[in-house]
This record gives sequence, structure tokens and C-alpha cells, in this order.
Amino acid sequence: MADKVVVRKHRGAHAEMMACCFLLENGYEVFRNVSGVGIIDIVAVKDDQVLKIDVKQATPQLDNGGNARASGGSLSEAQIMAGVVLLFVTEEGFCHFDLRAIGDFYAELERRHHEAIYGPGTVTPRAPRTALGHFAAGPRRHGG
Repeated sequence: MADKVVVRKHRGAHAEMMACCFLLENGYEVFRNVSGVGIIDIVAVKDDQVLKIDVKQATPQLDNGGNARASGGSLSEAQIMAGVVLLFVTEEGFCHFDLRAIGDFYAELERRHHEAIYGPGTVTPRAPRTALGHFAAGPRRHGG
């Protein structure tokens, strides 16, 4: 089966739909911003909790040590004043409110890819992007 590719101009809408699915699966009622502009993408309600959400597509990167991490967007001053929170979404559909969890997700993808090629517990050589389109982490030991 071929990898799914989302056309660049549709990535934001795709991320928002993945975020809506994630929220629905976690018991929230979900309301989308139909205008396409504004400081809030989604309002999610569960029990007495109301979340004002801005969805950001997370991007895989390497930190200075060569370790997998993720980057995303930040809130504007207006969003901060309105109590908006960020929900990060990977192109694989993994969603989380904490960008560090997204980084952990990318690190785990890279670890699994490396172990599939070199075997469990091997040292990752410093290398360019892998065949999966992710990134090779710097020298480190993967324990098992």
C-alpha cells in the first residue's frame, strides 16, 4: 500500500480533521471554526471542561545532540489572552497537547526504523534522513 501524501495546501485542514477525530475519540464534543480564520480552530467540550484549541502541524527535527524532537507553532498574544491551548498533530495522525510527547513519538519511530534495519540494541550511526522520511538520530545506544 502506498504512503498517504497530503497536498501541501491541505495539510492544515488535514491536521484539524485529525485533531477533531482525536478529541471525539476522547469523549469531547467538537465545534470547528467554519470561517477558516480566527484565533481558535476548535472548541472542545467534555463535562465542565471547555478547551479553546489552535491546531498546529508538528514537524520532525533533530536537536543539537542529534536526537529526535518536534517543532510546532506558538500562540499569539491574542490567543494567550483568550486562553487558547495548542494541540499538535503529526502527519501520521498522532495528537498531543505537549510538544515533548510529539518529539518522543518521532524518536520512537526513528528507533523502530533503525532496529528494523540494524537489529535491536545497535548504535545508530550519524546519517542523513532515513528511507521513512524521518531522520537518523546521532550516536546513542538503543537498549532492549
